[in-house]
Amino acid sequence: MRYVNEEGIKNTDAKLKQFYSSSLAYLERLETHDEQTLSPYIQLCKNIVSADSLILDCGCGTGLSSYLLAKAGFRVIGMDVSPLFLLEGIKKYGKQKGLRFFVGDVSKLPFPDQSFDIVCSYDLLEHIIDIEMVLIEMDRVVKKGGLVIIITPNHLDPIQYLKATIKWRKKEIYKPWEAKSRLMALYKFIRSFFLVINKALGLNKKIYYLEPVLSNNKDACGRDFDATWLTNYFDIENILKELGFSIKDAFFSFEDKIMPIIRLLHLPKILLSFYVKIRAPSIIIRADKMKKSSLKSLTISSHN
Repeated sequence: MRYVNEEGIKNTDAKLKQFYSSSLAYLERLETHDEQTLSPYIQLCKNIVSADSLILDCGCGTGLSSYLLAKAGFRVIGMDVSPLFLLEGIKKYGKQKGLRFFVGDVSKLPFPDQSFDIVCSYDLLEHIIDIEMVLIEMDRVVKKGGLVIIITPNHLDPIQYLKATIKWRKKEIYKPWEAKSRLMALYKFIRSFFLVINKALGLNKKIYYLEPVLSNNKDACGRDFDATWLTNYFDIENILKELGFSIKDAFFSFEDKIMPIIRLLHLPKILLSFYVKIRAPSIIIRADKMKKSSLKSLTISSHN
């Protein structure tokens, strides 16, 4: 894995903003998303969010998720860093009742403290540079007693490397966290296994930032080649808890060949839960803001 340093993080942030504000290929990829793609996200919000709540939909892209939330009866502000993406959203959904769009940086939200009942993000966090600051900002603008709902991919599953070791296939282009040889896949399997264990135990809270592949290649654009850090359940959970959130539920629709064996052996539920958290392809977290956050208590991980 290639990790970016502090100066690299700043440069990468500028490159990301420029890329998202100009990439027609990325825009084209976003426009392939449909209601079925976003259905689990919208249904999750409908199941746990009170009617007429004010929702901040962060990283809304071309605005389809914001539109569907507004259509479901919520008051919604859809925000994205890309004017290019949001222009399409305004064209398509600008007349929807209860919906407004803003261009903005999720690490510097342009809203007063405690403005929203709910702050949501769907497939956003894997594309941002400073995960701690983004979650701090979400904490700042959500009301006491409000919710933060996060859905993002899981890039720290050790089994992906084990599978690559057993059945190696060379690729034309690699995602930032992927192995480029069978030997590297084996190394990454061992390393990521111990890494995720330490993160689950709270012993390693470092955020591992990556160098994204910003490409307009149709086989890469919009397929997480632009991922900026090694996303995983435990980093997000640890930061939210330190900010004073209670993780009420984590929703996963995940099943593989190992899970029935775990159930058959009547192993502790905590083991099944841990296995799902490290293996599920999507991280889905519902966090309830139970008290005022204390920024002094937040341990900011070093960028390395």
